Amino acid sequence: MVCIAPRLRHLLTPVVPGLLLVFSIALASVLVADVTGTVLLGYDRTPISSVMVALIAGVAVANTARVSARYENGVAFAATRLLKLGVVLLGFRLSLHAAATAGLFAIPIVATTVLFALAVVVVASRLMRVPGRLGALIGVGTAICGVSAIVATAPLIRAHEEEVGYAVATVTLFGLAATIAYPFLAHLLFRGAPLHVGRWLGTAIHDTSQVTGAALVYREAYGATGMLDTAIVTKLLRNTLMVVLVPAAGLLSARLNRPVSETVESAPHLLRRIITAFPTFVLWFLLLSLLRTLGDSSLTSTGRALWVLEQSHWMGIASVLETSAVFLLVSALAGVGLRTNIRTLSRLGFRPIAVGLIAAAAAGVASAAAILAFS
Repeated sequence: MVCIAPRLRHLLTPVVPGLLLVFSIALASVLVADVTGTVLLGYDRTPISSVMVALIAGVAVANTARVSARYENGVAFAATRLLKLGVVLLGFRLSLHAAATAGLFAIPIVATTVLFALAVVVVASRLMRVPGRLGALIGVGTAICGVSAIVATAPLIRAHEEEVGYAVATVTLFGLAATIAYPFLAHLLFRGAPLHVGRWLGTAIHDTSQVTGAALVYREAYGATGMLDTAIVTKLLRNTLMVVLVPAAGLLSARLNRPVSETVESAPHLLRRIITAFPTFVLWFLLLSLLRTLGDSSLTSTGRALWVLEQSHWMGIASVLETSAVFLLVSALAGVGLRTNIRTLSRLGFRPIAVGLIAAAAAGVASAAAILAFS
């Protein structure tokens, strides 16, 4: 115990300042959203999304105040690790059967969207004369899994650091715009049908944080709880496909763009990259879904969840986990906002932004068409 405490303190010290900043913004956002909606606007339940407030507040703080470097580790931890933890905890809301069913119906929609978006980006990059590697990164970031896909693909195609930065900035720009606008656009497009809305948000928006944020915005604005589960499962399906599609996109791009003297990455190296790219938090999400399934099943058959917990205790655990998940996700979106530098985005230039816009539009249109076609 004596050895563990200093080691734990050594691990936590770098992230504590940033986490305190993120949690402060999250708490303030929840309060502002609630007071604005109930006290100022007079609603019984606030229509103002705390997620949207946290995201905008994070962007505002990052671009109007000089945020010290001591906060960077904690902010990055919130935007990545807390986000994944929040998504994992949401798995407890959903039975494994419901998760599997939602994922099964989403497969043709996800496949159509991903393939169409990638094809459009290839054509657009050539027409706009965007370098092949940069176009490939924007393509996988838009079609598959946002920043995670970009980071996983970059080594496969030997992308330069500047190209990675441009691709991340481009995908972040349109992802943030989608997080704010798509919940309301989805409501108009699909007339409030929660399954359609969830599938569209899960396929049309790039990054996991942005999909989750948009789904929470929609839930808080329109009160559609089931849609959140659909959006999360659909996005996690896209994340899982990254294991196959990122190496495939990387190899294709490498063959098209490498000099003759270069060789494609060897099979063992590629296998290691595939294993590294696999989003393990998807497995934890499914594990919690399995736990919820077992608990509900045993509660129905024996009167006790997992054969030991009374119904009130089981439902109390579910309520605490969901509340914790939502707060973690609000905090994560505050962290995403704090990592958004508008000045960096302004230096991208016209062509990468144009390709990013075309890619985002292609994903949205393909997803909507697939949802209507397969529903």
